[in-house]
Amino acid sequence: SSAGMNKSLTGATGSNSVLSSSSNTFTIGKNLIKALRFLRISYPADSWDGVVGLSFISRYPIRIDYSTRQIYLYEKESFTPPSPSIRLKVEYELGVPVVPLQVRINGKDYQVRAEIDMGSDRVFDLNTLRRQHDLEKSQTPFAISEITSSDANQGKLYNVYFDEVKLGTLSLHVFQEAFSTLTTGVQASDKMDGVLGNNFLQRFHLTLNLQEGHIYLQPNNLLYKPFYDFLIY
Repeated sequence: SSAGMNKSLTGATGSNSVLSSSSNTFTIGKNLIKALRFLRISYPADSWDGVVGLSFISRYPIRIDYSTRQIYLYEKESFTPPSPSIRLKVEYELGVPVVPLQVRINGKDYQVRAEIDMGSDRVFDLNTLRRQHDLEKSQTPFAISEITSSDANQGKLYNVYFDEVKLGTLSLHVFQEAFSTLTTGVQASDKMDGVLGNNFLQRFHLTLNLQEGHIYLQPNNLLYKPFYDFLIY
């Protein structure tokens, strides 16, 4: 590979410049992927060795099964969408996938578009909608969280309750979400309304067919898992 090139990295909280290398290969199972770009990001070394990003995930239909803790890769020609499932149309903003959903806050419904971020440990953080409707003053937060993203910047999130989150035909009530106060990064962008993190996404078996522009969600046994341990009495 060729190394030492700088690449601009935009994360949830801001942007930074990182070293990158090109012409890399990546093997998973019997699949050999060529011509991948690797980024040098200072992730905690005692937690994992790296992160598989969209440049790989978007090449295959992929299923993440949280019950068996298995990831399945499909050839495009042999892939069949799971049934039954909730199908959401994927669009891209800032190079990341976003999906439509509906939220109800203080008795009022809003149609929003949220990023799918499996690398986040958050639930659901709203940014643009919070600013447009001055929602930050509508509730007293039950907790304040600090967030650090891959770009090494930080920010604060005000954890509050949403009345309902609706994805397709599935409605989930009394959700513990957050208003984002970030002013830089993906979470501050006007191109999307918020971010769905893995604390939300893990409640479904996920099938991503990003080449065709859809994701499929099947509720699993984590659907009603408590969001935050410190709220359990």
